Amino acid sequence: MSSHRLLATLLCSSSVALPPPDPTPPLPAHAPTRAPLAISSTVSFPTPRSIGQVCQVIGVVVDVRFTEGLPLILTALKILDNSIRLVLEVPQHLGENMVRTIAMDGLK
Repeated sequence: MSSHRLLATLLCSSSVALPPPDPTPPLPAHAPTRAPLAISSTVSFPTPRSIGQVCQVIGVVVDVRFTEGLPLILTALKILDNSIRLVLEVPQHLGENMVRTIAMDGLK
């Protein structure tokens, strides 16, 4: 019987209407305000014409090691080989002068 009273009490207390939520909650006091980012149409590379060496190929993922500087993320790399014409995109820096790239055309 006491469980029925407890359940009835919980149901009655949960049926009380809650105030509507504030449509614009206040920002926390520690939240920094950010200025809009400027977007540039030109891309600068740390070392233009860097030459890298393919270290590992797993499917369409190609790891490339550079001797001088790394290309920026989201830049395109071209494989310079007479028999292969392949474009790679850099989504990740691996450290130790290596980048992980994704082949845009697929490997054959």
